[in-house]
Amino acid sequence: MKKILPLILAAALMLSLSACGGGTTGDTGGGQQDTLTSTKWVSLYTGAILELNSDQTMSLGDSTGTWSQDDNTITLSYTNADSEPTEQSITIAEENEITVLHAQNGMEYYSEDTVDDVRESLSHQVGEAVSTDIIELTVEKANLTYYADETCEPVENGGFFTSNTGNTLVCLDFTITNTDRADLDTNFLSLYFTALQNGNYSTVKGYDFNNPDGQFGLNFAHALVAVTNEGPGNYEFEVNGTSNIIMPPGFSYEIRVVGVANFEADDLSSPFYLTANVPDSDGNIERFIYTIE
Repeated sequence: MKKILPLILAAALMLSLSACGGGTTGDTGGGQQDTLTSTKWVSLYTGAILELNSDQTMSLGDSTGTWSQDDNTITLSYTNADSEPTEQSITIAEENEITVLHAQNGMEYYSEDTVDDVRESLSHQVGEAVSTDIIELTVEKANLTYYADETCEPVENGGFFTSNTGNTLVCLDFTITNTDRADLDTNFLSLYFTALQNGNYSTVKGYDFNNPDGQFGLNFAHALVAVTNEGPGNYEFEVNGTSNIIMPPGFSYEIRVVGVANFEADDLSSPFYLTANVPDSDGNIERFIYTIE
């Protein structure tokens, strides 16, 4: 009897623990799920809204589908813009006492109550340099406009460049420096910008006279390019004749280019966010936000 009693007590304890802390895969507790489903999650870079509903349905922009949760991982299942079934994994994390959802495609989602503050805290000002391990980049100037002249400066009307209705031109002036040990070819850098203003978002596309909507990324064939490490006053801008630029190690280039954003600006003078998407030596993209006022 003395031997049997401890076994009975141990069994009872195991049953008690199972009742209190057990659960099937995906059971993360009501508190966390309530927080997730009572909040709109906003992309830090694109402004896209992710909604996770309590009935396990979800929406991301114009896409709809379902979601499930297993511990700190959310799985989204939806149809993308190309009508293809898509599955995306998102990790829930706490950073500086703020919940952030890290998507596998590099996007980060914050609650609508915190995203503006986080964006501002991470933003750089015009003239500040940012860098990966192979490229240093500085945004010297950026403007939204409907018209721009040959020097890539915005003008009130007419001009060399004109945006179609529904689009907006983005005049960019930025400096890039090759900090790698070898030549860099901009054709293979995947360097591009995105613009976000008042909920409107677009990749800044290169201007092409035969296709005003442009292509993905920036085409440097129509850019004004100057080598800047020759010293002040020893360089001048010239129109680049090819789609790319070969950058020797240590060389800096100041580039003026006009791109196209696929949205109609609500107010050309309203502040906007410009995100520089800069590659590193592993081919990954690092994102740096600039506040343009």
